[in-house]
Amino acid sequence: MEVKKKVMPIKVVSLQMLPIHKEVQKSMQKAESILSEINPDQKVDILVLSEMVFTGYKFADKKDIEPYLEKAGEGPTFEWCKQ
Repeated sequence: MEVKKKVMPIKVVSLQMLPIHKEVQKSMQKAESILSEINPDQKVDILVLSEMVFTGYKFADKKDIEPYLEKAGEGPTFEWCKQ
């Protein structure tokens, strides 16, 4: 029995950027600015972001990072990614 395969191309974009440390909204704006350069006629199927893409790294301790923690399914990072 022959199985017919259907090829479905997908467009994957990886965004690698230097976030603005502890400035989530500014980092989101920076990402949007970079992504706006993608041709709007070319639909992006998958966007790959690095971990901590909007907060940056190097927090002094747990207390230092607490204001940026989000519960699963809510928060500014979740809302940005959902769009």
